[in-house]
Amino acid sequence: MSAGLQGESKSGRAMSDLAHLCLRASLTALAALLCYLVLTRTVVSSLNRVAPDLALSIRSFDADAELKLARIRLASAEEPGGDVRETTEQIRQRLLRALSAEPLNAAGFELLGVVSAQANDTAAATTFMQAASARSRRTPAALLWLMHQKFFERDTEAAISYGDALLRIRPESISGVVPTFAQIIEMPSGADQMIATLSTRPPWREKVLYALNGKTRHREAPLTLLSGLTKSAYPPTAREIGAYLRYLIDGGSYEAAYYSWLQLLPSEQLGAAGLLFNGNFRFPVSGLLFDWTIEGGSGAIAEIAVGQGPNETNALSLELGGGRVDFRPIYQLLLLAPGRYRLVGLSKGHLKGLRGLQWQIACLEKRSLAVGESEPFLAGSSGWTEFTAAFEVHAGCKSQVLRLVLDARSASETFIAGSFAFADLRIKRDEQ
Repeated sequence: MSAGLQGESKSGRAMSDLAHLCLRASLTALAALLCYLVLTRTVVSSLNRVAPDLALSIRSFDADAELKLARIRLASAEEPGGDVRETTEQIRQRLLRALSAEPLNAAGFELLGVVSAQANDTAAATTFMQAASARSRRTPAALLWLMHQKFFERDTEAAISYGDALLRIRPESISGVVPTFAQIIEMPSGADQMIATLSTRPPWREKVLYALNGKTRHREAPLTLLSGLTKSAYPPTAREIGAYLRYLIDGGSYEAAYYSWLQLLPSEQLGAAGLLFNGNFRFPVSGLLFDWTIEGGSGAIAEIAVGQGPNETNALSLELGGGRVDFRPIYQLLLLAPGRYRLVGLSKGHLKGLRGLQWQIACLEKRSLAVGESEPFLAGSSGWTEFTAAFEVHAGCKSQVLRLVLDARSASETFIAGSFAFADLRIKRDEQ
């Protein structure tokens, strides 16, 4: 009985040792396999960026390497004297292998779309490009191609949508998108569709509105967009309007700029527009060309003082001092017909210096030559006093600029201190 138990014990120990040996061998093999997989994946991942051919020789079913190599072959084939080791069909097969390994890879469908487009297979290109954009919106080549294709098909709404998606991921693609947008806004219903997109205030809106200036067949096309946006939840900003007005002014279209500005004014401001706009400083200053531009400057503070004018109206308030003053002119563009005029307003204050402030009127195209100017404002008064300045606009003076300047002719004359204010500025026709 004892001998039998001892035999069984020895047999059990032998079986246990064999089991441990098998387990150790299995773990060693598994560890080796894991090391191989980690090593090959790591090496292949690194080689994908620099040597996709070598990566595929190590791991023949790597989708990233196939895609990288396909891009290289496509780019090289397009260059004069480039590498043409693979035909279009071979590149296509390479991409299909990549997609068989990664069926959801958007880049693979995008490259298949490129290959199909190069082969003039529009139907296949459309299918692949749409598959790419459906899987990921970060497929710029697909989005650009689809935008152009939908425009060609006169599906302008879809073209705008693809252009919108492209500009959101690649703002630098604006030069490739704007020519299409410029044509769309001059097509039936195209402007309304573009306004609908711009009304959502996409991040690219300001840059596209700026880039459209000068790109359309009719210079007033951007005005249609700006006008349409005035009724939206996000009306055009001063910068967006200002870019269009500056485009017209720089092209010498002063009258078009002025009437475009009037068209974009809020109704309560339009009713108050006259020969001089916002001369009582009632409305917030927009900085647009036919409104006041107020910047101040080093040693100068210029602002609208609410309720500080006569009868609690607003006034233009200036504080100068602290040494040499770098006063930046306060100005507004005008569109006056030829004739005689008079600038009239109220002023008060006192300045210490060699020369004072002065209102000047000049032709926009010859700003250095004033056609009229007020007396310098230096030793003023503590109460509101009326001032006037006569000037004449000649036939060749198509647009004018009214500006308040520091009438300094040398560096020593920029030392000035004190305060001054202006209110109730008007331009009237001189009947004399």
